[in-house]
Amino acid sequence: MRISQHDRDKLKQAVQEIVGDGASARVFGSRLDDDRRGGDLDLYVELDTEVDNPAWIAARIVARAQTYLGDRHIDVVLRDPATPELPIHRVALQTGVIL
Repeated sequence: MRISQHDRDKLKQAVQEIVGDGASARVFGSRLDDDRRGGDLDLYVELDTEVDNPAWIAARIVARAQTYLGDRHIDVVLRDPATPELPIHRVALQTGVIL
């Protein structure tokens, strides 16, 4: 995985600060491939409770993570119990690494 332990800890902290302990977060996508270079940071966040505006929550997680990690391109895929499962969710669950 091409993410330092410090960055992993800060990502986890950002998620917890925005949505609390009732969430799990996984890194997935190109950052898991040690042979690649560059690429954005893909983060899958799964909540155990419904939220009114998942896009707003995802944007807040990105903003908080960027305050800790600098101006990096971070994509957050957020799923709460009210969100139907999509292929991207399955990929993130199957291939992602829990923070």
